[in-house]
Amino acid sequence: RSLPFNTTLDKYLNSHNQIFVVESNRDGQMKNILSICFPKYAEKLVSIAHNDGLALSAEWITREIESFLEG
Repeated sequence: RSLPFNTTLDKYLNSHNQIFVVESNRDGQMKNILSICFPKYAEKLVSIAHNDGLALSAEWITREIESFLEG
């Protein structure tokens, strides 16, 4: 159901300046797939990867995004 992507995702990627791709692996596989399928949006994609074996938490996601935005 997820692949191949449809036009809804293309419209979503087009409508945002920056997209954080939250991933529960260290390799950033989804960001890589999105970059290959939608190369014109690759620069907008930022992988936030979690790889310590624990479940993702809203606090961790928020902290990582804030840290990225602060520079």
